[in-house]
Amino acid sequence: MVLVTPPSNGIHLMLRLCLCCRLVALAHDPHPQIAACPEGTEAASLDIAKAYCNSPILPNHKKYLPVYWRDRVYVQHVAIEGLATAGGIQGTVADACLQILEYHGIKPVVKWVDDFVLFRELLPKLTPNSTTSFPYNLADILSITHPLSIPWHDVFKKGQDFASSFNYISFTWDIKQRTVHVPLEKWIRAINKIQYALSSLTLTRHDTTSTHGYPPAPHLHLL
Repeated sequence: MVLVTPPSNGIHLMLRLCLCCRLVALAHDPHPQIAACPEGTEAASLDIAKAYCNSPILPNHKKYLPVYWRDRVYVQHVAIEGLATAGGIQGTVADACLQILEYHGIKPVVKWVDDFVLFRELLPKLTPNSTTSFPYNLADILSITHPLSIPWHDVFKKGQDFASSFNYISFTWDIKQRTVHVPLEKWIRAINKIQYALSSLTLTRHDTTSTHGYPPAPHLHLL
């Protein structure tokens, strides 16, 4: 157990610490896409249920990926997540998925580890009286990725269908309003955790790691 003494100069220092911990995640945010979205753009979000899994190696590739240990050479049949020999496996598979989606016209797509945000824009009207439509829907995307056996979460559990706003890396992004904010329930939960931390004489490692990941910025406009 690790005991941590909370700061003595109040909640504002704790909030600034939380902000620093979230800046790395925001380096992968969909801000550029949202700021440049034409009117009517929508986005859907998908989440991989089992990230950081082992990845099978093609038989033709095994000769390039042996492991030398204690004067013996071992053939790898599976790239084991977490080993130095399999660095970036999760990102490699996710990047390949992006390339396949782009090939099928699904773009732009933003991803961070196991979280994907997929945008779609309105098709041009053939006539002034034509109804608006989109080039694809969520079912089309799932049919493209189905042969890849990507274990997506059910969107009713985690993720969502296409809409003008969406949740991603603990923020709610509003395309129409060009804003990003912390969902109210997360904001209240974060404040409660921080107030508990400031009122406690000691904190466990679990208390600290449970608190520092929360983003403090309540509302931002995307310019």
